[in-house]
Amino acid sequence: MKRSIILILILTAVFEPFSSIKAEEDGASALAGLGLLVSGLTIIFSGIGDIASAAESAKKYNATLTEMSLLASVHEVNAVPRMFAQPAFSRAALLKSGDRRVFYTLQVSQRHKNPGTATLWSLGSTLIPTASGYLMMEAGGWNSNSPSFIAGVVTVSGGWVFGPSAGHWYAKQNARGWTSALIRMAAYGVGFFCLSAVASEG
Repeated sequence: MKRSIILILILTAVFEPFSSIKAEEDGASALAGLGLLVSGLTIIFSGIGDIASAAESAKKYNATLTEMSLLASVHEVNAVPRMFAQPAFSRAALLKSGDRRVFYTLQVSQRHKNPGTATLWSLGSTLIPTASGYLMMEAGGWNSNSPSFIAGVVTVSGGWVFGPSAGHWYAKQNARGWTSALIRMAAYGVGFFCLSAVASEG
């Protein structure tokens, strides 16, 4: 039971605020517990939201490529890959054939991002560090002074801060990915600060 409680505190920082608020009458302790609750909910909903929306980021990126191909289709294709350097695929032949739009679309299609892959990136980058960190904490005997336990805490925390954003980075939506990661990082900082305050009062 103790191990489960410790893991939940690290992942979500949700359950401790309730017990702390109920157990402590001191206003500062209650405020710290509330801060811990808010930071935990921020991490949970931000992480789940990023995992769920990773596919949409990939679709957004693909839509941008499609718009680029349509815009480029009204201009000359200025660069032809070496693999299409044969006479039948020369720039002059493409301009005469009127197939520039099709050719350019095929050219950029290799860079399209798979929505399913984006979701897997976010999900895997969150769950794998979580599982690995749990095993490290298990190896450390759930002793907060153990190097293995500390490494496990860092691994789990890193997984939840950066993992959900991995799919957005894969989909080239870097601003979205980093914004969410920084929000979770700040929430973790607040959460651990509040957890320390609650523990010192206990």
